[in-house]
Order: sequence, then C-alpha cells, then structure tokens
Amino acid sequence: MKSFELCVHTDGKISRVSADGGKSILESLRAEGFPVNAPCAGRGVCGKCRVLCKGLLRSVEGDALQYVDGSVPSCRYAPAGNCEVWLQNESMSIASGEVQNIQSGGEGKGLAVDLGTTTVAAAVYDLETGDCIRLLTAPNAQRAYGADVVSRMERCRRGELRELVGITKNQLAGLTAGEKIARVSLVGNTVMEHLAAGLDPTSIAVPPFTPQSLFGEKTQSDIWDSADVYLARCVSGYVGGDVLAGMLACGLHNEKRRVLYVDIGTNGEIVLGNENGFKCCATAAGPAFEGAEIECGMSAAEGAIDAVRCENGEIKAHVIGGGKAKGICGSGLIDAAAVMLNAGILGKSGRLVKGFVETDGVKRYPLCGGVYLSAHDI
Repeated sequence: MKSFELCVHTDGKISRVSADGGKSILESLRAEGFPVNAPCAGRGVCGKCRVLCKGLLRSVEGDALQYVDGSVPSCRYAPAGNCEVWLQNESMSIASGEVQNIQSGGEGKGLAVDLGTTTVAAAVYDLETGDCIRLLTAPNAQRAYGADVVSRMERCRRGELRELVGITKNQLAGLTAGEKIARVSLVGNTVMEHLAAGLDPTSIAVPPFTPQSLFGEKTQSDIWDSADVYLARCVSGYVGGDVLAGMLACGLHNEKRRVLYVDIGTNGEIVLGNENGFKCCATAAGPAFEGAEIECGMSAAEGAIDAVRCENGEIKAHVIGGGKAKGICGSGLIDAAAVMLNAGILGKSGRLVKGFVETDGVKRYPLCGGVYLSAHDI
C-alpha cells in the first residue's frame, strides 16, 4: 500500500511523518509515538480517538474515499493522500497538591514516579535538603494502545512491545529532560513496571498469570544515565508496587485493627487486613469510571455529568464546571442508572421502558444537553 505524509500539529509544533495507506491514522500516529486517547485500543467501539483531520481519507472497512475537514475517529480511517492532523497537547504540566518531603542528606536530585495506567505523576526532589522542587502530571502516553493493562498486554502479544516500551521510556525521560538525576523511585502496577523495565508483560495475561519479575531491587536504566533506579516490589501479576507502596506509606503493616485500603484507579485494588497479614483483590475499574466504552462517556473533567437526581419526577443533572454538558463520567453513570431505575425508566432487567428516543434501532435516554445513555451503555 502506498505511503503518504501526515503533517501533525501539536502545541504549535509541526511534525511530518510517513503513514502507510493500509493502516489507520491511529496506528500511524502511535507508531510515531504520538499520544492518542484510544480506550478500546482501536477496535472502533469507544469513539474516543477522534482527531481533527484535513485531507483525503479511506475507510478502513472499505475502499470508499472522502475528503474530510473536521473531526474523525482515527481508528476508522486511513490516509488516501497527504493529510494534516491536529492533536491536543498532552505534555507534562506542573501540578499542585500536598507533598511529603523526604529524608535529607543525599546529593543531587531525586525523582519519584507513579506510572499509572492512565496518568503519570512525578515529584522532583533536592536530595540534600529533602525538599520537593516540583510536581508534574500528564496522561500516560500508552493510552493509544488501550485504556487498561489487558489491552496493552494484547498489543504486546501482537508484536508491539517495542513500541510500548519506547513511548514509555521517552515519556519517563521527558520528566526531567536536561537535568542530572541521581536517584529514581518508580511505582506502578506490575504491567507498568514491566514496560518501564523493558520486559514483556504478556505472561501476566494468561494462567498462571506469572510476571517475569517482581522487582524490588536497585538497578540501572538507560532512561537516566548512572542513576540508581528502584522499581517498587510487586506482590503478583495483578497486585503491583503502587499498592504495596501505598500500604507502607499508610503504615498498615503496623495496624492492630483490621483496616481496608482501597485504590480506585484504572486498576482497582482492595486490601483487607492488619499487622498479621493482608488479603487483596484487583479488577479493571478505571475504564468504567472514565466512561471508556460509553457512547457519551468521558473522564471527570469540565463538562462531565458527575451527578444525577430526580426532582418532582424530572431528571436533573449536575455538570462539572457548571457549563454545557459534554459527556458523563463514572459517578454520573452510577447515579443515572439508579435514578432511572427508581423512576421506572429502566426495568429491573436493565431495559429502557419509557422516555427514550429510538434511532438506528438503538434506544437512547436523553439526560442533559445532548448527553444520553443508550441501551447498549446500560
């Protein structure tokens, strides 16, 4: 298939890259390391990988060509000529919040990283004083390969391990570009730590779910020259170093009372126990809370419906930021389903029974400002 040029606009910068006409725009962008939000990993289900595009495109499902000047789902179209693409800037930004300083007495700068499945957060420290210099946060650049670790392991199984490791290392290196780092401490779930270390995590996806490493030792990394790098100890394939680090930070190993520790992220873990030991379970929680495969789903950002109530028989929604509703996030989904069930809009089986609009054979219930829940969502 013929190759074409993609002119990619990001944050005022222009990059010109080659794109295979036989591959989707999403595949071409992520092959070049551009972060594109694709919760369903490009299966055409979630509709979240939309980009602004200008040029001649071909549907990935056929040979029909069309000239586009607007928003398209990047996983559903391939270039049929030279095109321009505009992406949102998702570079690291300065964050605010409470920070715990560390023990003083070292030399140089230190870096603490939480490599989350959805979000990367980092703190840069002055090791001599123990003071935090700055906090940073950004969306995880791996999101173009799916919202959850199972999707990303599947992409590794299909031969894209090198690409995932590459964009992970590039993003981690960008945290302190130009700075000399002496010590690094990194936590994440077991899959994220594998990718940070350049290891294939696919064995975690199949029984007996065995990781290649549980980490917990100091090592060297080509990401930070000559720095001592510590990847937090993991417990198992689905109980990572981030959970263990959180438990230690809270001092749960010293608790005589039985305590419950809950980490609700893209991966959700619940730990129960005390000084005598703990039991832990884990599940993929984030994609549901972030509306990954909900038609109007979005994260809990400005414009998201985050609460729904019923007043005098009328459904009312609260929108983050108070403006026009753009979508609905996890808490809004839970509220909406409960309110609609109590109001008789939903039957006990989960079917929409009244107040809905049916288009293209799909029932949809309007909530607020063009945002709705479909029968498929429910």
